[in-house]
Amino acid sequence: MDSSDGRWTMDGGTRYKPLRGARPSIAHRPSSALTPSSAPTYTGRMIRLAAVSDIHFKVGDQQAIAARFDGVREKADLLLLPGDLTDNGTLQEGEQLGRELSRLGIPVLGVLGNHDFASRMHAELIRVLGGAGISVLDGETAEFAFRGETVGVIGTRGFRGGFDGQALSETSEPEVEVWVATAGAEADKIERDLERLCTHYRTVITHYSPIRATVEGEHPETVPFYGSSRLCKPIDRLGADLVVHGHSHHGTHRGATPRGIPVYNVAARLLDAPFIIIELSK
Repeated sequence: MDSSDGRWTMDGGTRYKPLRGARPSIAHRPSSALTPSSAPTYTGRMIRLAAVSDIHFKVGDQQAIAARFDGVREKADLLLLPGDLTDNGTLQEGEQLGRELSRLGIPVLGVLGNHDFASRMHAELIRVLGGAGISVLDGETAEFAFRGETVGVIGTRGFRGGFDGQALSETSEPEVEVWVATAGAEADKIERDLERLCTHYRTVITHYSPIRATVEGEHPETVPFYGSSRLCKPIDRLGADLVVHGHSHHGTHRGATPRGIPVYNVAARLLDAPFIIIELSK
């Protein structure tokens, strides 16, 4: 498939040699700043990502979703939804949400969040959304080309467990080891995909946070339930240009990994706009 016009291929499609040199510049602005009269023109090779998480779609929310994403096609090249796509994880929610998102006219990528598991039908939910053209990633990658530049998106749910020296560690207790192993398996998905993804820009989307900084604001006793620093290790070791996550409704909007990779918490409650626009450019 020719991807030069912005059409995209999933894992296994064309690979691209990344540009070497300086890290890309990343500009962020709320979508409300991008009215048709003030929207930036294409100067150079800029890729625009729209992002919002935790939209918690319920049956009957079609008008709210249409209003939230009104005009997104003119403002962004891709839409990223880092989890809690639905409120209860039902197939009816998935069918209605998929129908609305399919009308946006740009590629939509997401990952599952904890609410999307509520009905224990997450595999079927992924298939329903996929049937509407919405790609829900679980350790997979998607690659896109816009105006001669390529961006690769790595998506996985992530998991809980805490951060840095306070993170949950392996013990002899099998219940604890399940948590540690789950977080480790999610980190392994990120590592595997970063090792093979070869695009100009590399973006990681998760539901749970890979750093503590973007969950600051939550009650201290609940912080370990909002993410795991195990997710951060492959990102810092192998490199990415951007990380976008959700889940922490009362956290902090922006942070960075220890090596300085930007991390955005885009939970809807944190934003002062329906979604944000992140611009990637060299």
